[in-house]
Amino acid sequence: MLKIGSTDPRHTRRRRPPQQGAAQPEPEAVAAPQLALLKSTDWDVLIVLDACRADFFEDVVGQGRTVLSPANCTKFWCRQVGPLLQGMDAIYFNANPVVDREIRDCGLKIELINIWQDQWGHFTDLRIPSVHPLSVNGVVVAYGQLGRLEGRRVVVHYMQPHSPYIGSFPLAVSR
Repeated sequence: MLKIGSTDPRHTRRRRPPQQGAAQPEPEAVAAPQLALLKSTDWDVLIVLDACRADFFEDVVGQGRTVLSPANCTKFWCRQVGPLLQGMDAIYFNANPVVDREIRDCGLKIELINIWQDQWGHFTDLRIPSVHPLSVNGVVVAYGQLGRLEGRRVVVHYMQPHSPYIGSFPLAVSR
């Protein structure tokens, strides 16, 4: 599995000062370009956490590798990554309506499973305008149980963590 986070300055925050004697990451490891890794690495599953800050991911998960995204928003990310996926036998599970529009507008031929069309805002009693990660997981697992993922590259694009946030954080809904 290839884990990817954003190094866009707008998606970062000041890190806590490193502990005395703590190892610092090698600069080339931080600047690894995502597209190059997708082209050159033998990967099976790409998990996209839309708008997830790499530093938060590392703080919460405790591990991970930060790489340089080819774009700072979903629209332009799709325009960069979409053509690359078109040449692979990939299936793209999507919880973000922007991905649907961009893939269609660019005329890309990718098997796109638009989970957001059925699951948008339908998971919680609060009717949060998003797609819950468990809904995404359920669809991906169902496809796997049907044998539809065998030998294919799988992209799973979660809408969370993207505002409005669901889960243990307070909702940040603005109108």
